[in-house]
Amino acid sequence: PDYPQTPPVVRFCSEMFHPNVFQDGQICLDLLRGPGWSPSYDVCAVLLAIQSLLADPDTHASPEGGANPDAESLFVRDRQSYNARVKALVDKQLDEDDIGCLSAVP
Repeated sequence: PDYPQTPPVVRFCSEMFHPNVFQDGQICLDLLRGPGWSPSYDVCAVLLAIQSLLADPDTHASPEGGANPDAESLFVRDRQSYNARVKALVDKQLDEDDIGCLSAVP
């Protein structure tokens, strides 16, 4: 609402299995939180930060624990099983052909 003075609201609307994504789709990323935000960040910087986080999860994102402890645990202890679970979720979503994600975030 007050972008660029405050960070934009960014979340996934499809189900994600990732250490830094909460069940409701919110992303655990300092850049998207008040203290980590700077009005000098543009949309490109936000998207690059999210892309980087998705490719290289931060398993120590917050002292109170990760956004998705199950995903974090599997990512750390059994990467092959983690990758298989993510692939199965993506395949399921592709089969459902759900394009509801294109709607605006309130």
